[in-house]
Amino acid sequence: MLEFVNVKQNIFDTDILPLLAPSVFEPTPEKLRSRAEKYIKRPNTHIYACREGGKYIGIVVFEVVGTNATVLDIAVDENCRKQGIGSALLSFVLKTFNISELTAETDDDAVGFYKKFGFTVTEIQTVYDTKRYLCTFRRNL
Repeated sequence: MLEFVNVKQNIFDTDILPLLAPSVFEPTPEKLRSRAEKYIKRPNTHIYACREGGKYIGIVVFEVVGTNATVLDIAVDENCRKQGIGSALLSFVLKTFNISELTAETDDDAVGFYKKFGFTVTEIQTVYDTKRYLCTFRRNL
């Protein structure tokens, strides 16, 4: 059974911080620590990890402003992908917080994930031959 845990105060734990790596371009321990430090300083930023059988397998970082939220990072352990964990994380955010619009910026690697969940996708730019997309999920509250 999946369990969702607020890990903002524990982000530096050795079983949590590495979960961010798949969502960071060329992750290094320094990059991961720097990103985590930025997140814990921001009061509207939330960090939740998904745990199954006592093992952390996914993470979502998002910022809430009013009824809008932006996904800053979302990642699932490589061995647990394609099992609905990412979708479960997004569903948790939508169920737990009073959010009418959820957005995320992504690239070709993850745009299919957001489309499958029901986000509308708009190409916004190309940087260094990499397409970037704005993904938006809206619902009536």
